[in-house]
Amino acid sequence: MLGRDSRGGSRGQAGLRLVLILVAMLVAATAAWWVMRRGTPTELTLTDARAMANPVPDSPQVQVEAKALYGEHCAHCHGDEGDGQGPEAMMYDPSPADFTNAEKIGNVRDGELFFKITEGRKPMPSFQRVLTDDQRWKLVRLIRTFAAEKQE
Repeated sequence: MLGRDSRGGSRGQAGLRLVLILVAMLVAATAAWWVMRRGTPTELTLTDARAMANPVPDSPQVQVEAKALYGEHCAHCHGDEGDGQGPEAMMYDPSPADFTNAEKIGNVRDGELFFKITEGRKPMPSFQRVLTDDQRWKLVRLIRTFAAEKQE
């Protein structure tokens, strides 16, 4: 005869409940690991980034979207005109990049700009988890316009 547990159920039922609870916990832990792993960005190297071409074609709509992103995430340091003179620029060392310097910005490939936005560099934070790849590429398109506008 099977024994009874303290709640009046059989030991077999208690064992089955325990197995079901353990299986549920394992499934939940596996699902959580998968979600976290899937959300983990792949590591981008500067070497790989240099070879990357901007997949976002330039258009007036891209510029509008990029200007909104830039205003929200970049202008406070890099300035509204991209000159590195935003209201918070003096707080940082090194100073924010001047995107209007055609000589310097002209020697930086699109993939490098994407890498710098993605990874950040102290004091600039990484935007890898803040902005999508598409949004970061749009910012690269906008950054290119600052030096071009200054030359005109």
